[in-house]
Amino acid sequence: MIFQKMKWTINLGSKTTILTSFFLLILSFISCTKNEEYFYPENIDEITFDLKGEKYVYDTLKSPYRLFLIDNKLFATQDTKVNFDEPMIHVFDRKTLERIGSIGQNGLGPNEMLFASHLDIDSSDSTLIVFDGRNKRLSKFDLSLLFDKRLVADRQTILPSNMTDAYKTYRASDTSYMSISAQKKFIFNQYDLSGNWIKGYGSWPDVSNEKQLVGFSDMERNYLLGSINSGWYKKQIGGDWYALAMNYRDRIELFNYKTKELKSIKGPDIKDEIQPFKIAGSGTGLGGAYGWDANFTYRDITFKDKCIYALYGGHSQLDYQETNIIAKTIFVFSYDMKLKSKLQLDKSVVALEVDEELGKIFTITTDENPGIAVFDLPQEILNQD
Repeated sequence: MIFQKMKWTINLGSKTTILTSFFLLILSFISCTKNEEYFYPENIDEITFDLKGEKYVYDTLKSPYRLFLIDNKLFATQDTKVNFDEPMIHVFDRKTLERIGSIGQNGLGPNEMLFASHLDIDSSDSTLIVFDGRNKRLSKFDLSLLFDKRLVADRQTILPSNMTDAYKTYRASDTSYMSISAQKKFIFNQYDLSGNWIKGYGSWPDVSNEKQLVGFSDMERNYLLGSINSGWYKKQIGGDWYALAMNYRDRIELFNYKTKELKSIKGPDIKDEIQPFKIAGSGTGLGGAYGWDANFTYRDITFKDKCIYALYGGHSQLDYQETNIIAKTIFVFSYDMKLKSKLQLDKSVVALEVDEELGKIFTITTDENPGIAVFDLPQEILNQD
């Protein structure tokens, strides 16, 4: 297939040049084949499943954003499009999908929030933790009081002022945070509770067009690499795994807080190349920008006992405007980062959560009237050791 597409337009001047060019072409073909086999196993057709989902719509869920399964309840956050008097998080029974409550008072007052960026559980006292990335607050909710119709948090912590560079944050332990930083050369950054940076793990991957980064200072370069390689930052609920699932690159970076182990998932594209981007702006407005024709890659990720589940797009903003499709593929990985299954959904979705005990996949649809779509998890996945 590659040979048919090649068109020779160079007048080669020697047998040595011809042999060298042919040898390099063969190496490229072998390299691509190896990369493709690395991601897709030989039995990919046998482990690919087409799934049909059932959609649930709620008048109270105006603009759903992300899903989190915590304490046997399904939490659906809302984005910033909701009215100011709307709660930021709705709570559902995971079995019946009946709405059972709401939390998160929208506002700037004490124990209120502007945005529910992501959720976690504090294993030490079984409280729900909500990080607000817009005003750098961590709100705590007593899970036993979720149904008392109290929207405001029980307690709230404002991140230290010297953590302004940490724009995505989880509470990692009783003594530290794990964050994505806008200034550091590392993907995963550990801070103490006073906001002092402790250590970083996993350097930002380089880009193919280094010329665009020439002339920028170390901090500016770190910021640009972070924006170019940006993605969804997710933590294993109550666990030690962290992931950055990149938005425009076929790549997931993972870190285990307990073991300090770093892992990567590269694919499904056979080449780990970044898409064309431009450096725009200057000063505080500096950033890396992609065109509307750039494909969104990973859209969400969640850690479960058996597997890691990643929602994959492969569609651009232009595609979405024409088709309303953002993502219809879920890749299922084992904890040794091998692809175990590929799930093809009959609906376009934008968020992902999985209940391996019930055998259910929860998603948020991308149609004009978004709701929660539920799919049955194939038994072949649940039966894996």
